[in-house]
Amino acid sequence: MYHLASLSNNTTLLPSLKLPRLRFVSTGSCIHLQYRSEGIHLKLSTAAQTLTRLTESSVWKSVKVNIRPEPQNLNYEVLIAPIPSSSTSFDVTINFISVLDKFCEGCFSCFTDGLCIESSKFCDLKIDCPDLSDEKNCAFECYHKNYYAGFRKETSSLQQCANNRCMFGQRSRGIPGCLAGNKNQWAPCNVPECGELFALSQRVSKINESLEDRAVLYSTIQPVSTEFGCITMKYSGHNVNFDVFITNGTTFDPDEPIFYHQNVQTDKYISTSFQTPTDVPYMVIVNVRFESSSSSIIRLLNINHETGICKDRGPCNTFQFQCNDGNCIDNINVCDNISHCPEMEDELLCKYKSNACYSCLETLYKCPSHCTCQKLVFRCDSLQNVSKEARALDLSSSNFDVHHLNNFSFLVHLNLSACFKGNISLKNLGSQLGSKSLQSLDISYNSIHHIETNLFEGMQELLYLNISYNCIKQLELDFLTEIPKLRHLISKNSEIEIIRLKHSKHKFSASLERIDFTGNRILKIAPGSIYFLNYLTKLILTHNVIANTDNYFSDSQKMLTYLDLNNNSIHTITSHMFVGLSKLKELNVENNEIEVLDNFAFSTLISLRILNLAFNKIHTIRKRAMENLVSLIHLNLTGNLLLKLPSARFVSLIKLRVLDLSKNGLRELDYNAFKRMEKVKYLYIQENELIISKTMFQGLCNLEWLWTDSYIICCAKPMSVDTSKCISPRDSISSCEQLISTGFLAQMIWFMALFSFVGNLYVIYYRIRNVSGRKYVSQEMFILNLSFSDFLMGVYLFIIAIADLTYRNVYGFNDDPWRSSATCTIAGLLATVSSEASVLFVFLITVERFIVLKYPFSLALLERKKSTLCVAILVWITAIALAAVPLSVYPDFYSRSTVCISLPLTAERVQGWEYSTFVFIGFNMLIFIAVVLGQMLIYVEVKRIGNAITNDTTKREIAVFKSLSYVVLSDTFCWIPIILIGLLAHGGVQISSDVYAWVVVLVLPINSALNPFIYTFSMIYKKTVIACYAPTEVAEEDDKDIFYEKLQELIETTPRHDILVVLGDLNANVGNDNIGKEATMGMHGRGERNNNGERLVELCEENSLVIEGTIFKHRDIHKQTWTSPDGHTNNQIDHIIINRRWRGSLQDVRVKRGADIDSDYSLVIAKIKLKTPKRDKEKLKRWKDHFENVLNRGSPAVEAIIQPAKEFLDIDIESPSIQDV
Repeated sequence: MYHLASLSNNTTLLPSLKLPRLRFVSTGSCIHLQYRSEGIHLKLSTAAQTLTRLTESSVWKSVKVNIRPEPQNLNYEVLIAPIPSSSTSFDVTINFISVLDKFCEGCFSCFTDGLCIESSKFCDLKIDCPDLSDEKNCAFECYHKNYYAGFRKETSSLQQCANNRCMFGQRSRGIPGCLAGNKNQWAPCNVPECGELFALSQRVSKINESLEDRAVLYSTIQPVSTEFGCITMKYSGHNVNFDVFITNGTTFDPDEPIFYHQNVQTDKYISTSFQTPTDVPYMVIVNVRFESSSSSIIRLLNINHETGICKDRGPCNTFQFQCNDGNCIDNINVCDNISHCPEMEDELLCKYKSNACYSCLETLYKCPSHCTCQKLVFRCDSLQNVSKEARALDLSSSNFDVHHLNNFSFLVHLNLSACFKGNISLKNLGSQLGSKSLQSLDISYNSIHHIETNLFEGMQELLYLNISYNCIKQLELDFLTEIPKLRHLISKNSEIEIIRLKHSKHKFSASLERIDFTGNRILKIAPGSIYFLNYLTKLILTHNVIANTDNYFSDSQKMLTYLDLNNNSIHTITSHMFVGLSKLKELNVENNEIEVLDNFAFSTLISLRILNLAFNKIHTIRKRAMENLVSLIHLNLTGNLLLKLPSARFVSLIKLRVLDLSKNGLRELDYNAFKRMEKVKYLYIQENELIISKTMFQGLCNLEWLWTDSYIICCAKPMSVDTSKCISPRDSISSCEQLISTGFLAQMIWFMALFSFVGNLYVIYYRIRNVSGRKYVSQEMFILNLSFSDFLMGVYLFIIAIADLTYRNVYGFNDDPWRSSATCTIAGLLATVSSEASVLFVFLITVERFIVLKYPFSLALLERKKSTLCVAILVWITAIALAAVPLSVYPDFYSRSTVCISLPLTAERVQGWEYSTFVFIGFNMLIFIAVVLGQMLIYVEVKRIGNAITNDTTKREIAVFKSLSYVVLSDTFCWIPIILIGLLAHGGVQISSDVYAWVVVLVLPINSALNPFIYTFSMIYKKTVIACYAPTEVAEEDDKDIFYEKLQELIETTPRHDILVVLGDLNANVGNDNIGKEATMGMHGRGERNNNGERLVELCEENSLVIEGTIFKHRDIHKQTWTSPDGHTNNQIDHIIINRRWRGSLQDVRVKRGADIDSDYSLVIAKIKLKTPKRDKEKLKRWKDHFENVLNRGSPAVEAIIQPAKEFLDIDIESPSIQDV
């Protein structure tokens, strides 16, 4: 192994490798070596000849090098010398070297270089031989069927040919060779066989050695194809002639190039395109002839091949001239004595050539005052003083004499639209104009009734003609004989009814590529009228009244690839309508009247790729309607009436990739509807009413994308469709597996349902039980009804939660049965009734509280059971009406959502969204605003009343404000999010689907869950104090009976969970004997039990009350509550009694003497310790302050004074009668 390395190239002397001296053989020798080098080249040579130069290679490279024999030398030595490149460091390694005593085999020998390259690298469009011989003249350097026209001059054994070059002779034996050595020795040459990879000339006499001055590139032979192809080449160069040939098979005629460019002189890349043939094999040959061996150069940027017709070569702008290859040059360069187009067409047709200074034309020809000009482009109102050198002339909307339009010999673009009034004659316009270079003519908007003979005479180069918006009832296409190069014909909205060819002798091969007859009244095209348009690629017949196209087309129209029959009057497609269009690629019959697709309707369109049948009235597709559409890739059936798709309707569409069935109202797909449609990748089925099933997409085993407007359809998607590629609106709440897709919400709905259901059920029980026997008040009625409405929300939530549990893991396939069920509709009704009733009752409670505060003497009206009941019934009727009314118009109003409620929280505008917005956004927002204002007024009124009371009003106001805040906050949490999201959605803002789920599960029911705590639970453990004055011991028994009956009634109406305190002058001595009555009294009473005492003890036993004054041990002076005026009699007749449940809360009861008042009673004080919230202590204090205020007033206490305290302070006490006070 030979290895040489250096860190830099500053080494002045590099070692070479010299092989041992070898002896020449007559057949030459072959060196085979493997090397790797970086930053260095290797030169192989002998004393008499340079063999080759090996380039850098960062990987191991194996090469073969021929050593030609040297007759003057018997021996030779091979020297391998390193040659550094510009790299700063180098490394070279030779792995092995071997020398064979014969020429190199199995490779292509370069002509003047010793290198022998791999055979596969011969003519692969990449240079491998240092002398370029592997890529030069490739079409000739191979033999084919005993023909060879190349330039090889030595045999395979490296001997020079005696008869000039290799050829076929009598001794060839199928391989070209020559006479070498003595003239009787025939030796084969190292020439590859062409096979089917090379093009050979049909005219051998044309090939000679002068072809060494040519470079030839060729393509591999292209197989037979039914598809057109378009080849685009980009090139530049200097001093070369450029020819392109398309072969017929493997042969070509050098005299008939499809494109040529003489004397290429450009550094800018030029692009040209040309069409390839169909139904025959072909090759593309690029032949470049060098004008000068020293300075000729050709650059090929790329050669691209695309399937299909070459794209329309649209017109150049008004500043340009279009060459035959489609490229545009400045129109100022036309007829300037210098060719700028490849085929010199910008100079060949000039009638005369001007000697003017074209660089100074703008100053030579001044722009007339009535014109706007740029270079030689004129936009004028008349012809006066317009230069005859004009290249573009726009006279649109001008009024002038057409006969004055003459001798504009250099015109390229002419616009005469809207210039003439009435039926003007434009006969001989072309010859009158005198321009042989005119390419674009616009005579639209001129009321032309007939295209006259000789109108376009002299316009042989016309490419683009616009005759739109005229009055041509009958269009005769004979005028096309005068403009054989016309590419685009546009005649829109010209009232054309019939198209025909007047003289059949005019049938010829025109160059028309595109015709646009949009917006006419075409009834028919006469048979044979367009048969001669062999190069027509696009025919647009939209917005006409064509009923069928029988006999419109012929087999000669193989270039027609696009046919547009949109918006016509086609009712039936017959098998004769498209005869001859075997190469048609795209057919548009959108917006016609087709109802049935009959068998074999498209049988002649074997190359059709895109078929648009959208927005017809198709309701039936026959079983073999799609027969022979073996190339169809895209089928559009959107907007038809296919309610059912039967099986096996598309089995012949073996290449179909895109299928659009949207907007059909499809309800049912047969089991084999997509049979044998393995190639389909894209399926559109939006806006249908499909019933989901697990086998609905049977046969679409390679489907990749699915578009639908229901996520439920994605639940049945084929396994080949990734979840991210099933495009559908995401459901706000549900998924294919669960009705409530978010796990947290699926759990929370049970908690919310439990709170709403159980909490409100208990409130209903509590309210009904505790209001029985009491005087009926409006507040109790409204709170009770509020609980009923919130209870319905709990029922709704339980229905949804149970449905979620029932359909878990299989919801997607049960979506339609669930949403269309009566259960879902009932759930929606319950949710809406609950929501609206709850809102209204909260509003009524707010109003009622404000009235009680503001107008206390109106309580009598509010306590009328009948009026309050009527108001409650009216609320229920309103709520039920709001929930039920939409069902009469939209039966699916509640089934549109998987949770059966129609909240307007998305930007989607479904039927009935206006009603949902009115109820849930408009109506509820007004009620919410009213509730907030009402609570604010209540607070203001509380503050006003508090100012009249001197005792600690600040704390009272804060407590009241907190109480009211709970009501407002609960409403805020519920309705503000719904209202804001609804308004944003109504404004077009996209709301996340997750928001809808959180609103339904957590936000909407929050009022129903919190209302029991706000209006009832916070009231359950209240302090009820009954202050009373009992008849004396000597009073009538009837009076005593009445008193204790009244007291018993009050005790019974007090909620069981209240802290009940009975206190006052009961005129009862209970004594200290508690035997058998230990639960009712203690043993520390005073005196003997009298009749009133017996009654009191009996009352306490029946109602689980404890007489606390007998429990605590004190001296007698601390038990005596009353002293007779004479001071001799002392009794314990004033008592404090508490219910047994709260007995432990009383810590002491005793009498305080020495009060500075003139009374025979002493003050009785009880110490009570309760573990209650701070707000309850504040309420007790407020009650105490208010009660003291009432007792200390100079005027008698009346019912109306006590009652407000009870209501707005939320203290559940019974008002004492005047006599009791």
